Amino acid sequence: VNGQTQIPLEKSDIIHIKMPNPSNPYRGQSPIASIMSDIEAEKFSSQYNKSFFQNSAEPAGVIQFEGTLTDSQYERLRYQWNQHQGVSRSHKVAILEGGASWQEKTISQRDMQFKDLRLMNRDVILGAYGMPMHILGISESVNRANAEAAEYTFARWVLKPRLQRIRAKVNEQFVPMFGEKFYFDFDSPVPEDIARN
Repeated sequence: VNGQTQIPLEKSDIIHIKMPNPSNPYRGQSPIASIMSDIEAEKFSSQYNKSFFQNSAEPAGVIQFEGTLTDSQYERLRYQWNQHQGVSRSHKVAILEGGASWQEKTISQRDMQFKDLRLMNRDVILGAYGMPMHILGISESVNRANAEAAEYTFARWVLKPRLQRIRAKVNEQFVPMFGEKFYFDFDSPVPEDIARN
């Protein structure tokens, strides 16, 4: 229940349908392995953007004091500064006292080009899986002709090989358990050439 129940399985009970892996033919490799750094960059940029809306994601500057603060002064300053946390209170003016100076940081979210970074990560991840953007509802520069061409390419070079891999593995390892009285097959997902109709 809830993924906590352990079910003992023998090796013969497992049908391992794997993606090709040139470095290890016995293990297989997911497309994720080839784009792991891009997925991590997408994860970190998403977390940064979330933190930005909560409270700018990072200090907008540095408070500098001459000398050392006592514990009570430090706690008071920290309490006052925490009054700026949260979406509704972010970017308000802070009042400093006691000879403190403020140094503003110069790197902004615009400088880091998060929009371009996230779009690039999206394109890399979609490309690793061979997924056309318009199938996911992204209609950037898509017309009917290149949408149909993308669907054909996706079916021909992604879906069909995947189905062939599943068919081969199931017929090789699953069907013999039942005395080879039947055979799994599939209808081709590749659309017919519309121009010929």
